[in-house]
Amino acid sequence: MDFEYPIYLNFQDEDCMDELVKIDEKHRISVKHNHFGFTVEYSRLNTMQEHWIKDITSKEHFEQFLEEAIKKLTK
Repeated sequence: MDFEYPIYLNFQDEDCMDELVKIDEKHRISVKHNHFGFTVEYSRLNTMQEHWIKDITSKEHFEQFLEEAIKKLTK
């Protein structure tokens, strides 16, 4: 299946902790929230799995989550 980049994904683990991911042609940015705060990760891996289609979110949702993480990380 071909995907149109960028792709924005929203995952949630068993503890209801969120991870939002942006995947484009060259890299991946992952923003995770857990009990201890936020982490932001950058990777050159940009693989997309077809079964992730059910986890697609909006650009706006990803950017709001990233902005919140940056605010918390820079306090």
